[in-house]
Amino acid sequence: MSCEITRLRRALLPRMVKGHILQLSPRISLRALSFRILSHAEIEHYLEDRVAEIALAADAAWKARQHVSRAMLCLLSFSGLPFVRLPSTLRPPANKKQADWAALVKPDQQISKAIGSYMRRVRQENHGIKEENILSLLLPIGFSADDLDELLLAELNDFGIKRGTAAHVSVARHVTAGVNPIDESSQVARITKGLKDVDARLDSLLAGAR
Repeated sequence: MSCEITRLRRALLPRMVKGHILQLSPRISLRALSFRILSHAEIEHYLEDRVAEIALAADAAWKARQHVSRAMLCLLSFSGLPFVRLPSTLRPPANKKQADWAALVKPDQQISKAIGSYMRRVRQENHGIKEENILSLLLPIGFSADDLDELLLAELNDFGIKRGTAAHVSVARHVTAGVNPIDESSQVARITKGLKDVDARLDSLLAGAR
C-alpha cells in the first residue's frame, strides 16, 4: 500500500521546496482532491485484502486439519449467526433429511456460513474506512480491540468523512474553496504510519490462522 501511495503522491502532488509558499490554483486543488480519493481507495483495498487473506487461511486450516485459530473463533463469535441447538439423537427422525440433521451434529456448515457471511461483508458490503468499517473488518478476524489505536481510528474516520464529501459535493465547489495538497499528504502519511502497527498484528494473526 505504501508504494502505491508514494506513486500517487509523486504523480499528483507538487514538490515543495522548504520556504516555498504554495499558491492554491484550481489545478493544484483538483490534483490534491484526486490524491485524497485515490489514497482512500488504496487504504480501503489494502485493509480488505489483508483481512480476507486471514479469513481464507483460517478456513483452509480448518478444512485441512481442523485447526481452530483465534481468527476462526472470532469469525464464529462475530458472525451474527444463531447457534444451532444440539439434537437429542444421532440419527434423524423419519421426517428429517439426513443432510439437514448432519448440520446439527457437525460444525462444518456453521463455519462455512460464518466465513461466507464475512467474505461477503468484506468484498461486497464494505464501503469505507470509518471506525464502523474498521471494526467490522478487524474484530471478526481476531484483532483485539485493545490493540486498536484510538488516534488512528479518529484519523481514519476524519479521512473517510472527507472522502465522502469529495464524492458527493461538486468538484467546482472544492476547487473554489481550495484543497491544500500539504494537508492531504500529511494526513495520509499519518494514516500509513499508524497502519504499520496494524499490519504487524495482521501478520501475526495470519501466521496463527495457518
